[in-house]
Amino acid sequence: MSQPVKTSKTPASIVPKSEGETTAKGAPFKSQPQPKPKGQPKSKKKTKPKTAAQPPEPTKPKGETRIKFMFPELHQDISNAVAGQIPSLHFTNKDSDKGLINDYSTNVMGEFQCTNDRCRKSGWGSKRVAIRIRGYSNHGYNAVVYNQRCKRCNGLGTFMLDQTAYIERVSYRVIKWAGLTTVDKMPYHGGSSPPHEREFCEGCKAGVCPETSGLY
Repeated sequence: MSQPVKTSKTPASIVPKSEGETTAKGAPFKSQPQPKPKGQPKSKKKTKPKTAAQPPEPTKPKGETRIKFMFPELHQDISNAVAGQIPSLHFTNKDSDKGLINDYSTNVMGEFQCTNDRCRKSGWGSKRVAIRIRGYSNHGYNAVVYNQRCKRCNGLGTFMLDQTAYIERVSYRVIKWAGLTTVDKMPYHGGSSPPHEREFCEGCKAGVCPETSGLY
């Protein structure tokens, strides 16, 4: 008897099924997600080259309104200058003639700056800035320095005091008032100076500037 021939079954090639078809078991077939193509690299935005920051234009200080100044912060320097001669010197903050015993007008030096933004003149110096020194009882004193005006726009200036000249002037005067006649005469460090223009001097207007009172 002839033996039955065994035939081997080879698996059929697996063909991917399209969406909507079913598998052998009847389950719906889902297609595998395809990888998304990589996008092109984003082009960088062109940036304008940075320019160096420009320094701000210098501005003038705010408008000055004071016609005179007092400098109580320099009292300690005056006290040091008269130490050993006047032991109890004190500064009188009130700008008043009440209780006045002594009165003397002289000059100091300083720089002024114009505060008017529309004015072309930046500033000026003066070696004849009016100062009025007043003496009170019990070695009290104060000193008032008068402002000046810009000759171009007539605006009041911002004042920067020459502190050395101020300390010398005031300390010399209070020592004289204390009766110490042996004190040396106050040296004058002003040197030459342009003609004093009285119409721009607040001390002249107040009648206390040496130019007006004829002390020069």
